[in-house]
Amino acid sequence: MLQETIERDLPANAERVGAHLRKRLEGLMQESAIIGEVRGKGLLNAIELVADRKTKAMLPRTRDVPKEISDLARPARAASSTHAERRAACSGDWLMMTPPLIATVEDVDDGSSTASRAFCTRTKATCAGRTFCTGKALPLL
Repeated sequence: MLQETIERDLPANAERVGAHLRKRLEGLMQESAIIGEVRGKGLLNAIELVADRKTKAMLPRTRDVPKEISDLARPARAASSTHAERRAACSGDWLMMTPPLIATVEDVDDGSSTASRAFCTRTKATCAGRTFCTGKALPLL
């Protein structure tokens, strides 16, 4: 395993492909008002889901929006896990995107497109009378 990590230069791949993933997620953030923040390092990335990007108000507790989005994306393996902090209200909801170390730019493009469709499917519903998706396709970078 260590030999393969060195031979395939997986740390450099994680840095390069992870930077591409963050660019895609930042583009998705422009399309969906429920994304409050995108952050990460390498291939470990998180999307904060909020009801209001400016105030960082949490989504209503009546639905598990991170799980809904993750479930919509999961058939194509775009989102690998969900983490919803329920005990600390200030933590908000996070959707984790953590592709494997061997992921390629093409894998990230496929996963990001699937995530974009999942966000648009979920967020065409309204919250407080606002629609959270422009309906535009996320462009390839």
